[in-house]
Amino acid sequence: GRLVLTNLVTGGTDGPALARAARPIDPQVRVLASSALGRSFGEAEKLSALRSVGITRLLAKPYTADELLQAVREELDQARPIRR
Repeated sequence: GRLVLTNLVTGGTDGPALARAARPIDPQVRVLASSALGRSFGEAEKLSALRSVGITRLLAKPYTADELLQAVREELDQARPIRR
């Protein structure tokens, strides 16, 4: 599986724009976004809107290295086809 890690809001572009740009290149890519706004700003409610542009998960900052690694592992596991 392939994964893009981005901030939800960046200086040059934003996470949703990056996710939209990545889809034509690789329709199967997973996009994990992080946000300093976290859930207190209502980001959890926006997750369905983020998914519509290709962001599969929102990781609230601050996060630990273990939380980041777990999120990356879970996203890559979901991208992996199930083999029977």
